[in-house]
Amino acid sequence: MSLSKKMLAPAVLAAAAVAPQAQAATFDFYENGGPLVSSNSSALSFSSGGLTLTVTAASSGGSSAQVANRWDGLGVYTGGLDASDVGSSAFNNPGDVLILTFSQAIQLSSLSFSAWDGSLLGDAAKLTWANGLYQNLTTATTGGTTPTFTWSGSTSPSGTVLKIQATGSFSSFRLAGLTVSAVPESPAMAMMALGLAGLGVAVRRRRED
Repeated sequence: MSLSKKMLAPAVLAAAAVAPQAQAATFDFYENGGPLVSSNSSALSFSSGGLTLTVTAASSGGSSAQVANRWDGLGVYTGGLDASDVGSSAFNNPGDVLILTFSQAIQLSSLSFSAWDGSLLGDAAKLTWANGLYQNLTTATTGGTTPTFTWSGSTSPSGTVLKIQATGSFSSFRLAGLTVSAVPESPAMAMMALGLAGLGVAVRRRRED
């Protein structure tokens, strides 16, 4: 084995060892220590699986909005007598928005709502992610107390920001939880590759001197 290969081999192994791997992270907001009455904040942060999730809120009705945290999940509070669910109506459609910002790029595996009736009574939502891609949500993949939508593979919503907006004339629900997988950060990998290339150049120059 040449000198350059001997010197590069440990570096390649080290880079492989520290390269970030995709890992699952679950964020559970349903019956997970939330207060009985909604507690409203401009932003809430959560950590799981090495990821940090920051949740903020908006309202298409022009009202200032806060994230509402309660035992049955996260909603949106716009003031006054607002029920603090993620809601929309015939007069405010589309309606409230939950904005989920992750500390690094993710792929969404599942998303669950509480107080969700789906197409039965008119609950509907729009999930938006990177580059303006979106999916309209009506009937969940699985039912139960917290009906769940699931995704897999290349069709999974991905990026650092997901937006959940209530649509329809009678929507009223809360975000109960979600599961995501962290995506290895490509800039870090590029930096490793550049470092290895620089090491190879330095080795060749040393041999030529």
